[in-house]
Amino acid sequence: MVQAGDHLRFSSSRCDRLVRRLSHRSGLLPPALFLNGIRQIGEFPVAGGGMADVYKGEMDGRAVALKVFREFQYNGAEEKARKQKQFHREALIWRQLSHSNILPVLGIWDRSDGLPCIVSPWRAEGNLIEFLKSPAAEECDTLDVLIDIAETLRYLHQLNPPLIHGDLKGVSAVSLESIDLRGFRHLSGQHFDATEHVAIGIHATVGGFWD
Repeated sequence: MVQAGDHLRFSSSRCDRLVRRLSHRSGLLPPALFLNGIRQIGEFPVAGGGMADVYKGEMDGRAVALKVFREFQYNGAEEKARKQKQFHREALIWRQLSHSNILPVLGIWDRSDGLPCIVSPWRAEGNLIEFLKSPAAEECDTLDVLIDIAETLRYLHQLNPPLIHGDLKGVSAVSLESIDLRGFRHLSGQHFDATEHVAIGIHATVGGFWD
């Protein structure tokens, strides 16, 4: 017997997969995802990694984080289309995740230079490494932090198809009263090169998500 909650999750999963498939084939994102009225604060990023820079911004009087991918520094129309699909893939997958420890995606914003940003809530507490070095960490149980992260990974792995966070490290987790996991630059579905993924930690595919 199928419970109502199970049917709701099944229907939601089918809708999410349909949206991702349409975006992949059309090269477009749903118009409802795009935001206006955002202002970038400062010329330089406040954080960054191997693939993206994070800027501080403001939307409706509240601080937001603006994630900009360096990969959009491309050459040629074919490479541009490929990079855009990669960006769309991450934005949609991240947007469709729902867990108390995962920062939500508020939407997409196109900067004046044409580079798209993933917009998420701003966390002034910094990443996990910074938090553990701060005085506030003295009142924090490290085991609770690890449990929060493990529970979030379990949520990702139990999705259908499963998701793998391919760039999990201290700077990919930001602190709140609890730990909020973020940094889904390298998400993979159930079909991925395990050897490459384990060795490098970032190169994986999301084939199952377009089926």
